[in-house]
Amino acid sequence: MGHLIFLILHFIAFVFFAWALIVTIPLHLIYSASSRPREPNDEELLARGIGRRCPQCAEVIKREAVKCRHCGTQLPALEPLNFWEKIFGP
Repeated sequence: MGHLIFLILHFIAFVFFAWALIVTIPLHLIYSASSRPREPNDEELLARGIGRRCPQCAEVIKREAVKCRHCGTQLPALEPLNFWEKIFGP
């Protein structure tokens, strides 16, 4: 949605007064700062099948991990998800 708004603002600024394109620079900075992608939390990783819980310490780790980064427990290897499973879940 933000891209459409900026496209309209650029068109209006260019057609009516080209110098007003400078006004859009701070708007781009504000938009880019507010629309950063957030990191998924542990529950989202588990729900999407990208993460799994360590059987010893119960911390969430990556699905493909063979050693827990928190406690050092050796884990059985799981097959990595393919592209579509990463998007839509297993």
